[in-house]
Amino acid sequence: MSSTMGSYMIPNSGLYTSQTSLYVTNNNISNVDTSGYTRQQAISCNRNPYSQGLYEIGSGVDIQQVRQMRNSFLDNSYREENSTLGYWETKSSVVNDIEPLLGAFSEYGLYSSMDNFFYSWDELSKNPESITERAAVIECGVAFADTVNQIDEQLTNIQQDVCTKIASTVDEINLIADGIAELNQKILDCETSGVDANDYRDQRNFLIDQLSYLTDMDISEQPNGMVNVTVGGVDLVNGNESKTMEVEISNPEGSQIEVKWQDSGKDVQIKDGKLKGLKDCIEGEDNIINKVRSDLDTLVNTMATEINAIHSTGYGLDGSTGIDFYVPIDPNKPIGMRNIQVNPVLDDPNKLAASASGEPGDNAIAKEIVDFRNKECFEFEGSNMNIDDYTTYVIASVGTAGKDTTSFAENQRAVVNQIQFQRQSISQVSMDEEMNNMIRYQQSYNANAKAFQAIDEMIDNIINKMGIG
Repeated sequence: MSSTMGSYMIPNSGLYTSQTSLYVTNNNISNVDTSGYTRQQAISCNRNPYSQGLYEIGSGVDIQQVRQMRNSFLDNSYREENSTLGYWETKSSVVNDIEPLLGAFSEYGLYSSMDNFFYSWDELSKNPESITERAAVIECGVAFADTVNQIDEQLTNIQQDVCTKIASTVDEINLIADGIAELNQKILDCETSGVDANDYRDQRNFLIDQLSYLTDMDISEQPNGMVNVTVGGVDLVNGNESKTMEVEISNPEGSQIEVKWQDSGKDVQIKDGKLKGLKDCIEGEDNIINKVRSDLDTLVNTMATEINAIHSTGYGLDGSTGIDFYVPIDPNKPIGMRNIQVNPVLDDPNKLAASASGEPGDNAIAKEIVDFRNKECFEFEGSNMNIDDYTTYVIASVGTAGKDTTSFAENQRAVVNQIQFQRQSISQVSMDEEMNNMIRYQQSYNANAKAFQAIDEMIDNIINKMGIG
């Protein structure tokens, strides 16, 4: 190395290092808009020096590695918070789908249909023999029954849609797991042969970020560069192998659904993420769909039972009595949502009971039904309520749940965005920085080329001007 010819090795190493750094910089620039791409940096180190007499002389530079600019702590924090974001955004979406079904206090909503029903009875009490007013009562009764039946049907549709989303989410998890396992093998093959697998690592990290939104998980990287992904204590991905989840629906309406491991048949234990949010909407303590249905069933059943108890004691214009106003569609099931209708017998308005005695002008039954509106026959958290207050509570509880879940989702989105901003400040390509690097490496390349030229001139002097040859 101490020979004159050996001095070519130093600028040669500088040329190679500068050229490689330029390649890395150009790759960063070309991927500035690539999703999941992580900025790369060529890390150089000085070669071992050699001794020359009493001195040690440098022998040039080498590329030690081309590394990705990532922060594992921020990566883990992002994925943990992203799982929580997936949970709350999913719940918020489902609750916000339910809220419009009740119609709040709109013209065609639950409260309005009930209000119209009692108003029609009030009008009948003013003119109990009027066929027109009787027909209006029956029409409003039908409208109320149709409203609650339709709400139940739409709740079932939402429930089935949630089941469909659970199945598609499980399919997506399985697909991502297969992708991670495949990339694990590619990374292992590259790195065991001494080739950087940064692009494959980018693809794998991008898939892991996507997976974190769908479910909570634990990630551990092995010494060989592969990662293991664990969900609920079970390996979803282990090296170049992945396990498969499957969905089992136990009834047609989808109110019971289970996510299991295909190989063992055991339940997948999920604590967070989109999949957990979907499951909590149709099962468990936070089942918003069943809660709304249960509250409305209580409303419908209590209202029908109380009105029937009053109506069946009254008399129609034709002297008929003992007739229930509401009856179940399926007589084998109690009156409730999707199982309520106006008694077909009342297709004849003369059979509608407005009188307690059957005497002309008697409106006692009609007035009693109107007064039922103020009767405190509903109970919530130890407090008694009339039907107006209870209906308002049912509607408001869904609205409150919608606001709460939306607020949680927005707050969580802010947390995720903050962490993502911190990640990007490290890993995202900065055009300004890359352009500065390009100029720096270009100047370094030119300087090493000039060193070559200087050595050429020295050797030319030795050979041609000192008479050696």
